[in-house]
Amino acid sequence: MSSQAHDYALPDRVPREDLLTTLLMAGVWLGFLAFPFAQIVTSGAGPWRIGLGVAGILGFCGVYLRAYARPRPLAALPRWANTLAYTAVLVLCAAAAVPTAGAGALVAATFVCALWLFCHPWRIALPAVGITLLVTAALTLVLARVPEDTFWVFVPVSFAVLCIGLVRFAVGREEHTRALREELALTRQQESLGREVHDLLGHSLTVISVKAQLARRLVHQDPTRAEAELIALLALTRESIEQTRAVVARTAPLTLADQIEAVAAALTAAGVSVSLPPPETLAERGGAPGRAATADEAEDALFAACLREAVTNILRHAEAEAVTVTLGPGLLRVVDDGVGGAAEPSSHGRGLGLAGMRARAEAASATLTVADDRPGHPRPGTRVEVRR
Repeated sequence: MSSQAHDYALPDRVPREDLLTTLLMAGVWLGFLAFPFAQIVTSGAGPWRIGLGVAGILGFCGVYLRAYARPRPLAALPRWANTLAYTAVLVLCAAAAVPTAGAGALVAATFVCALWLFCHPWRIALPAVGITLLVTAALTLVLARVPEDTFWVFVPVSFAVLCIGLVRFAVGREEHTRALREELALTRQQESLGREVHDLLGHSLTVISVKAQLARRLVHQDPTRAEAELIALLALTRESIEQTRAVVARTAPLTLADQIEAVAAALTAAGVSVSLPPPETLAERGGAPGRAATADEAEDALFAACLREAVTNILRHAEAEAVTVTLGPGLLRVVDDGVGGAAEPSSHGRGLGLAGMRARAEAASATLTVADDRPGHPRPGTRVEVRR
């Protein structure tokens, strides 16, 4: 982590709960476009040229805010290519304002630099900012009507970019500090979990071992008492399992890649054929070793929890022979070829599990759909979809 101490970048898709704050933080600076906007409307040019300039400014604002909300709309392309595409559209919008705003339209370069700074680590952002400033300086010399315009355009733009860079550094430093605090808190949680599990299992397994030995000795001498001891042993085992689950649920975060691996093993052990997302899909979401996480962590946690519950229902109630798990941007789909009827709350006792999935989905501003996959078929199966 130390090598990326101040490397901060917006996620590929800003979570809904953070979207308004992100847009306000980015949009407040768009007020500086009021200067070229005023130049356009007071330029005295024809209505078509003024309309083109106004449309360019408004389009610039819309594309700029969109770039902050979805820095990587084209998931098949790398992040820098997405930002480059946004930059090209922003340049076209600014160019529409040049005929009426003149060199004043070059203030748009400030926002282009800000976009690269907040969407990329320093090693990518700094060269992009340098190129943008060099191009801005050249265009200022070309578009300036008088020599003074060169100073009053390029110097404020450069100073604004410097301030944005300092803000970017401060945000990265704060993010690094927050990450260290979370890592420390996680370490403490793991230590606490280790102690609790050790104490819990140490006691439970000891008691189970004693009861098992007692039942073994009594199986021929006193079968009735041996049966009672075995019943007590089973009850203690179930209680220990529930207690262990409770301890783990309090502290252990869900990882989508680990959950997919776990459900695959469980389904295979139960004799159910399973089709999983291809490895490259998990790699793009940060699920492969050595790859940086790019997917929303809250989305992954939601998908992991819903996948676990969906597969638990399949193993308990579906009598399925095959299961397909599909994963995409903002989508988790689990389909089985079992007896179906999962959408009915009273069917097979699945109501509580579905209620839990719905509660998780609503808390994450997602939608959950549970329905028969093949209505009217003797074995309609079940399709569970989570969209975010």
